[in-house]
This record gives sequence, C-alpha cells and structure tokens, in this order.
Amino acid sequence: MFKKIPMSAVLLAGGKSSRMGTDKSLLSFGERTILETLFEVLCSIFEQVLIVVNDKSKYVHLNIAQNFFYEDFIKNQGPLGGLAAGFTHAEYSSCFVTTCDIPLLNETFILNLVNAWKDSEADALCVENGIFLEPFPGIYKRENRFIVRTLLDSGNFAVKNLLGVISADRLALQEEFKDLMVNM
Repeated sequence: MFKKIPMSAVLLAGGKSSRMGTDKSLLSFGERTILETLFEVLCSIFEQVLIVVNDKSKYVHLNIAQNFFYEDFIKNQGPLGGLAAGFTHAEYSSCFVTTCDIPLLNETFILNLVNAWKDSEADALCVENGIFLEPFPGIYKRENRFIVRTLLDSGNFAVKNLLGVISADRLALQEEFKDLMVNM
C-alpha cells in the first residue's frame, strides 16, 4: 500500500470563471465533476487535502465532505487570496497547490514534482513550461503565507508578484506531461 505524503494539498477552486461563464470545477469530467476527480487524485497522495472556494454552499451537492472546504478570507483576491486561506489551514510546512482547471493532473506528474521538491531549498518549486514559470501546480512552503498576506494588503493580487519576491526552483516540463498542463 502506498504511504501518503506528509504534505498539505491545496486545491484552488474559488475562481469567478469570468472567461468561461460557468464554474469550471463543477463541469462534468466522466461521471464526476472536475473538482471531484482532482480531489480523489489528491486524497490518494497527500495526508491533508483542502479545497479553497469563494462560497462553500455551491458545493454541498458534491460527493465531497464539507469539512474539506475552506472559504477565502477576503473575497475577490484571486489565486493569491486562495493561497492565503490554504496556507492558513495547512497542517504541513510544504503545500502542493493546484487549480481546478487542470483536469488531467495525475499521480505520476504529482509524484515527479514531490520528488524534485525533496532536493529543493527554495520557497517554491514550479513547473517551467517553455520559457514560462507556471505557478500551479507547484509546491510552496507554508511560511510564504506572511509574504502572501503582505502582497494582498498592498493590493498586489497576482501570483507572479509572489514568485518575484520568493526563491522558486524550476522543474522543466517533460514532454510526456505537456498535455497535462493544458488548462481550461
């Protein structure tokens, strides 16, 4: 039996879905929603899984216990606001963080990232997709919560601002995983 990794997984699902016009996390993906699918993958790997949303009441109909859901402390601050809530509730010093718009994320990819993190001394480990550093999925030190809060308090809501002030190792995206990084 696979021993779960002592790390918190933070699944950010609180987006407005303004470009798509509907909540991406609730779209069907096979016989379940994207959120249920990703939640199951994360639960099979990590000791703790948290789902950060804007409004927990939108998800009561899902096959996920409500105690896994955490609301943003302050609404409309984007993924950085979700990180603040996730880091606050995380029990472990390292947090795997992803968004709900990467439905093909799988165990092999996640374990590759976790194995690379073991050798890292940086504040974060993110995937390098060509020349771009993708903030999600990534692994972050929980202690980044203080920097996140400072950025939010100063009106800097973009995750790229966080990556600009912390040390972030880069993991080159292997060819076999390029399709996984296609988001919605």
